[in-house]
Amino acid sequence: MIAVDSVKQMLAAGVSAAPVLGDEVYGNASELRWELRQLGLEYFLNAGGDLHAWTAPVKVRFAKRYLERRRRPARSHFHGGTE
Repeated sequence: MIAVDSVKQMLAAGVSAAPVLGDEVYGNASELRWELRQLGLEYFLNAGGDLHAWTAPVKVRFAKRYLERRRRPARSHFHGGTE
């Protein structure tokens, strides 16, 4: 990603770290947000109106069918011959 490479080059050149600002194109780029967190940088990116956030932990529930699939032993892909 060009934006991440540019930020890394600036940091390597000794430019002082500062919050990264960006429009909705950058705000929707989850890879960019992840990379900025890995670099320890603050960022303020416009996320647009189609992203959602929660202010409290969200309870995660799995569908019963998914849980049953996780409990089954893995299928063998062995197709004959000797072991």
